Amino acid sequence: MIVGMKKKVFALGLLMSLFLMGCSTSDSNSYQTDDNASSEGGEIRELTVKLNQTAAEVEVGHSVSVLDMNASEGITYTHTETGIGEVIVREASNGSWMLIGNKAGTVNFKVTAKKGNETAEGTCVVIVKEAQDGGETNVPVSSVSLNKTSLEMFEDDSSFSLIATVLPDNATNKNVTWSSSNTSVATVFDGSVTPVGVGNTIITVSTVDGNKTAECNVAVKEQITIPNYVLHGLFYGDAEWSDKQMVINPYSATEYMIQGVSLHANDEFKVHMYGDTWYGYSSVKSSTPSGLVGKAQSNDNIKVLTTGVYDIYANYNESDGGHIYLARVDESTPTPSNVNVTGISLSHSGKYLLVRNEFIITPIVYPSNATNKEVTWTSSDTSIATVTSAGRVVASYSSKVGSTTITAKTLDGDFTATCIVYVSASQYPDYCLNGVVGGKRVVGWNMKYAAVPLSTGKYLIPDVDLSAGDSLSVLTNSGAKLKNKTYQEYTKSIDQNMSVNIYLDINDVNKDYLTFATKSGN
Repeated sequence: MIVGMKKKVFALGLLMSLFLMGCSTSDSNSYQTDDNASSEGGEIRELTVKLNQTAAEVEVGHSVSVLDMNASEGITYTHTETGIGEVIVREASNGSWMLIGNKAGTVNFKVTAKKGNETAEGTCVVIVKEAQDGGETNVPVSSVSLNKTSLEMFEDDSSFSLIATVLPDNATNKNVTWSSSNTSVATVFDGSVTPVGVGNTIITVSTVDGNKTAECNVAVKEQITIPNYVLHGLFYGDAEWSDKQMVINPYSATEYMIQGVSLHANDEFKVHMYGDTWYGYSSVKSSTPSGLVGKAQSNDNIKVLTTGVYDIYANYNESDGGHIYLARVDESTPTPSNVNVTGISLSHSGKYLLVRNEFIITPIVYPSNATNKEVTWTSSDTSIATVTSAGRVVASYSSKVGSTTITAKTLDGDFTATCIVYVSASQYPDYCLNGVVGGKRVVGWNMKYAAVPLSTGKYLIPDVDLSAGDSLSVLTNSGAKLKNKTYQEYTKSIDQNMSVNIYLDINDVNKDYLTFATKSGN
């Protein structure tokens, strides 16, 4: 009897050891194969896979998202599925997958990441359950079609939503998968087509039930863009036409300027502010001192008559037809030995930034001929994002999300300007602008007009150039449009050109969701 009990205890101990080995987290979500891990900044960075979930449940015909929280550029992924269940895997982005339940049972979804000589693995155990459909008779899919069979896009266009119609309407499983024949031209996720580069690709939608397909031929063309707020001209010493960038006047919401620019006699230029309109000599204000500029011989370009240093102001909202004012400052205003700083603004008021991404903030110090234009940079939370002495903002590689305030401070006068940065792991912001923005149609989720959280229900959509005739709507991260108090799709009409920060407040449906603030003075 005692010997039998000892055998049982030994067997139970062996089973417990095997169970603990199987549950070890060291193999399920990270695996290091290269002892010579790459280092950066003196710290060794091991390649690891950190899945957002290691166990999940999903019904047949429904989906669940799995993503690597450590995904970054340069990592390639492969995946395998084993088990008695079945899922259909759809890659949402590099390091992110949508798993669609297709057959009841358990599936081990294993991800393998590779970067250089390093590999790492992570596993998510997915339990696929039968759909709770009340025992209704299965209705098979007969066909699928798209709202477009051909589509032309430009490189910098926002995403376009293809809509798949699965028939019959009462089909039991109407789930579909999407693919692009050339992801270097355009990618597709859940029907949202995003241009990547010039070329052609075929977007294919396939039904999970029956593998019925439909296609859309997508052509992405090179975007020919006109830079905003520039002097475009043939300047002294240049062999080709070039641009001189203007900045917003901190004391006028609709006026742009360039100060302290050297122009030579016979230089020729025109001014572009916004949209498709160029402004030339016919738009020069009558109050501009005579003898400085004239009309070019063969067109309406502005021709410089007198060599000197100029301040140039351009206002796109004037009603008297005069948009451009020029003043020669080198002869009218003696140059002091030291010019003090009077203010500072930034190229960005805010930014929605994905983890492990970065961007550049450019400081604009006033006046343009200030003697000491040096600035210092700080981040209010360096665990979320850091900033270099050159204004380069880098989101944390630890996948920490949240907000931080980037501050630029002048050494002369201690003037400051700030940019609020929200770091997120999701490419689907809570809210973003849709509709017609800046004269261009914006459809689907986008980073350009993503809302930066400020407080509960309140957001900032920073640095937006609007045109008269724009019609704005707001897309939520669920893909639905924001509704007003009468449950109609919320829209906001724009009646003038303006460069603004937009504030979104969803707390009270009885008032306007969007309000506008000029960027003057930052």
